[in-house]
Amino acid sequence: MDEPSGKRHTPMEELDFFVRLEAILDEMWDQVVTWDWFAKRVVGVQMMSAADSIAANLVEGDGRFGEADAVRFFRIARASLQEAVRWIKRAHRRKLIEICTRDAWVDQLSQTSRVISKLISYRQEFTSGNRVREDRMRYGDIEVDPDFEPSGSNPNVGPQTSDLGPRTSDLKC
Repeated sequence: MDEPSGKRHTPMEELDFFVRLEAILDEMWDQVVTWDWFAKRVVGVQMMSAADSIAANLVEGDGRFGEADAVRFFRIARASLQEAVRWIKRAHRRKLIEICTRDAWVDQLSQTSRVISKLISYRQEFTSGNRVREDRMRYGDIEVDPDFEPSGSNPNVGPQTSDLGPRTSDLKC
């Protein structure tokens, strides 16, 4: 779908950081399903609920029409990420995952958190430019262009992400 500016909106699910996030969530799931019933019930359900909520809220925010509403869902995603990190640390303390797994997941989610924060900042910056437009006017000796946008602010291109590091399965404990 082409946007008015001519740029195509890239769905959240197609962004590199989101694809990597989904891979992390799948790795977490693969670990949790091997736990005994009690561990799954007490830690696993909480950890996976928080972790899956990250991706769900990112997608829901991306699908929202209003920027402020989108930012609200991105903030919820970041809070869910913080909760997931807490449960990952708890899983390690309860000897459900190894330290190298804990460290890898926490590191990858921390990198994802930074991307989400950049996404929030970007969308807030874009939102701040959505004001009532008026024709170009002269105020005293200064000519004001109401359509001026700071350089680099394209509403259809969010923060660029790099590879978020090795998969947990690639690391040796």
